Amino acid sequence: MQMKSLLRALDRDPEFARSEYRLRLENGTETTVRDYCVELADVAQKHRKRRHLYWGSIMFARPDTGERGGAWLFTAKGEPNLLVTQELVEHIGDLDELAGALFMVWGWLNVPKNRPDGHPYLIVSDPHRLTISLAD
Repeated sequence: MQMKSLLRALDRDPEFARSEYRLRLENGTETTVRDYCVELADVAQKHRKRRHLYWGSIMFARPDTGERGGAWLFTAKGEPNLLVTQELVEHIGDLDELAGALFMVWGWLNVPKNRPDGHPYLIVSDPHRLTISLAD
Protein backbone atom coordinates (compact mmCIF):
# COMPACT_ATOMS: atom_id res chain seq x y z
CA MET A 1 0.00 0.00 0.00
CA GLN A 2 1.37 3.42 -0.94
CA MET A 3 1.78 6.09 1.76
CA LYS A 4 -1.04 8.27 0.38
CA SER A 5 -3.50 5.32 0.41
CA LEU A 6 -2.35 4.31 3.87
CA LEU A 7 -2.84 7.86 5.17
CA ARG A 8 -6.32 7.99 3.66
CA ALA A 9 -7.26 4.65 5.28
CA LEU A 10 -5.96 5.77 8.69
CA ASP A 11 -7.89 9.04 8.48
CA ARG A 12 -11.18 7.49 7.35
CA ASP A 13 -11.25 4.48 9.69
CA PRO A 14 -9.89 4.89 13.25
CA GLU A 15 -10.01 1.09 13.73
CA PHE A 16 -7.54 0.62 10.85
CA ALA A 17 -4.76 2.05 13.05
CA ARG A 18 -5.12 -1.00 15.32
CA SER A 19 -5.28 -3.50 12.49
CA GLU A 20 -3.00 -6.40 11.63
CA TYR A 21 -2.85 -5.24 8.00
CA ARG A 22 0.60 -6.27 6.76
CA LEU A 23 3.08 -3.70 5.52
CA ARG A 24 6.29 -4.40 3.63
CA LEU A 25 8.88 -1.69 4.12
CA GLU A 26 11.29 -0.76 1.34
CA ASN A 27 14.10 -2.62 3.13
CA GLY A 28 12.06 -5.85 2.93
CA THR A 29 11.02 -5.87 6.59
CA GLU A 30 7.42 -6.87 7.28
CA THR A 31 5.34 -5.32 10.02
CA THR A 32 1.73 -4.33 10.70
CA VAL A 33 -0.18 -1.05 10.66
CA ARG A 34 -0.73 -1.40 14.42
CA ASP A 35 2.99 -1.78 15.13
CA TYR A 36 4.44 0.72 12.66
CA CYS A 37 1.98 3.57 12.02
CA VAL A 38 1.99 6.10 14.85
CA GLU A 39 -0.45 8.99 15.06
CA LEU A 40 1.31 12.02 16.54
CA ALA A 41 -1.25 12.17 19.36
CA ASP A 42 -0.03 8.70 20.42
CA VAL A 43 3.72 9.42 20.42
CA ALA A 44 5.32 8.24 23.65
CA GLN A 45 8.79 7.92 25.13
CA LYS A 46 9.20 4.51 23.45
CA HIS A 47 9.05 6.17 20.00
CA ARG A 48 11.99 8.51 20.59
CA LYS A 49 14.90 7.82 18.25
CA ARG A 50 12.79 5.20 16.47
CA ARG A 51 11.78 5.02 12.82
CA HIS A 52 8.06 4.69 12.10
CA LEU A 53 5.40 5.98 9.77
CA TYR A 54 4.20 9.02 11.72
CA TRP A 55 1.01 10.79 10.73
CA GLY A 56 -1.17 13.67 11.81
CA SER A 57 -2.45 17.12 10.88
CA ILE A 58 -0.59 20.31 10.11
CA MET A 59 -1.98 23.33 11.97
CA PHE A 60 0.22 25.88 10.19
CA ALA A 61 3.66 26.24 8.61
CA ARG A 62 6.35 28.88 9.03
CA PRO A 63 9.73 29.37 7.39
CA ASP A 64 12.69 28.42 9.60
CA THR A 65 14.53 31.68 10.20
CA GLY A 66 17.68 29.89 11.35
CA GLU A 67 20.78 29.30 9.28
CA ARG A 68 19.58 25.95 7.89
CA GLY A 69 16.49 27.39 6.19
CA GLY A 70 13.53 25.19 5.36
CA ALA A 71 10.28 25.40 7.29
CA TRP A 72 8.57 24.16 10.42
CA LEU A 73 5.23 22.39 10.01
CA PHE A 74 3.45 22.80 13.32
CA THR A 75 1.02 20.19 14.61
CA ALA A 76 -1.29 20.17 17.63
CA LYS A 77 0.00 21.44 20.96
CA GLY A 78 2.21 18.87 22.65
CA GLU A 79 2.74 16.80 19.50
CA PRO A 80 5.99 16.58 17.53
CA ASN A 81 6.48 19.16 14.78
CA LEU A 82 8.17 18.62 11.42
CA LEU A 83 11.25 20.40 10.14
CA VAL A 84 11.47 20.22 6.35
CA THR A 85 14.57 21.16 4.40
CA GLN A 86 14.75 24.10 2.01
CA GLU A 87 14.79 21.72 -1.00
CA LEU A 88 11.59 20.11 0.21
CA VAL A 89 9.96 23.52 0.81
CA GLU A 90 10.64 24.32 -2.84
CA HIS A 91 9.02 20.99 -3.78
CA ILE A 92 5.97 21.69 -1.55
CA GLY A 93 5.33 25.24 -2.72
CA ASP A 94 3.00 27.60 -0.81
CA LEU A 95 3.31 26.92 2.92
CA ASP A 96 -0.02 28.64 3.64
CA GLU A 97 -1.85 25.87 1.77
CA LEU A 98 -0.67 23.32 4.35
CA ALA A 99 -2.99 24.53 7.14
CA GLY A 100 -5.34 21.66 7.96
CA ALA A 101 -3.52 19.16 5.73
CA LEU A 102 -2.91 15.57 6.75
CA PHE A 103 0.59 14.17 6.41
CA MET A 104 2.53 10.96 6.79
CA VAL A 105 6.30 10.79 7.09
CA TRP A 106 8.61 7.80 7.27
CA GLY A 107 11.29 8.96 9.63
CA TRP A 108 12.98 9.09 12.98
CA LEU A 109 11.53 10.83 16.00
CA ASN A 110 14.32 13.16 17.13
CA VAL A 111 14.95 14.90 20.44
CA PRO A 112 17.05 18.04 20.96
CA LYS A 113 20.69 17.05 21.63
CA ASN A 114 21.10 19.64 24.36
CA ARG A 115 17.74 18.77 25.99
CA PRO A 116 17.01 15.01 25.99
CA ASP A 117 13.65 15.67 27.67
CA GLY A 118 12.82 18.40 25.13
CA HIS A 119 10.02 18.52 22.58
CA PRO A 120 10.44 15.75 19.96
CA TYR A 121 10.42 16.57 16.25
CA LEU A 122 10.77 14.94 12.84
CA ILE A 123 13.18 16.06 10.12
CA VAL A 124 12.07 15.54 6.52
CA SER A 125 14.45 15.99 3.58
CA ASP A 126 13.33 13.34 1.09
CA PRO A 127 10.05 13.94 -0.81
CA HIS A 128 9.63 10.15 -1.14
CA ARG A 129 9.39 9.87 2.65
CA LEU A 130 6.55 12.39 2.96
CA THR A 131 3.01 12.50 1.69
CA ILE A 132 0.63 15.41 2.23
CA SER A 133 -3.11 15.46 1.66
CA LEU A 134 -4.35 19.05 1.49
CA ALA A 135 -7.54 20.04 3.29
CA ASP A 136 -10.63 20.38 1.12
